[in-house]
Amino acid sequence: SSDWAAACGAAPGVRRGEARAFFAEYFETAQVGDGKAFATGYYEPEIRAARERRRGYDVPIYARPTDLVDVDLGQFSDTLKGKKIRGRVDGRSFIPYDDRTAIETGSLAGRAPILAWAADPVELFFLQIQGSGRLRLPDGSVMRIGYDNQNGRDYTGIGTLMKKRGLLGPGQTSLQGMSQWLHDHPD
Repeated sequence: SSDWAAACGAAPGVRRGEARAFFAEYFETAQVGDGKAFATGYYEPEIRAARERRRGYDVPIYARPTDLVDVDLGQFSDTLKGKKIRGRVDGRSFIPYDDRTAIETGSLAGRAPILAWAADPVELFFLQIQGSGRLRLPDGSVMRIGYDNQNGRDYTGIGTLMKKRGLLGPGQTSLQGMSQWLHDHPD
């Protein structure tokens, strides 16, 4: 909105050590209630998407897969209280759920409803990491989506992995640096 235009325009020029002055100039503090409560906020990305698949919008945004099962191991043993696993049933076995590579190459077809279709796989990837976001639809309306669950596999931070593999140089592990590298190397 235009309310944010001045702050958004100035933000890219803020250097290290200038954050306090930037916020003091462009924002106002407000006390909520008696001031003893803790409040937090987070970044909610907005990406381009469409409710139906069409030219330029061909990356599926899945809802929770119908065959994803959560297992509370504490129901089976007191020594496992607080521990949970996720996976799926395959015949008579409970197996780990599909990993990201399998999912991105189509393993969820017919196993997960599609909420919408994203225009950019990199934008969708970072929205998934964030856990929620807004889909800006072609007609200008917004559809909000939020975290439902995950595949049960350990999280690996992409920035650390890319840096370790020598894909990013110093100062390139920002969201913008990683996004640029991924756009430049879509394979």
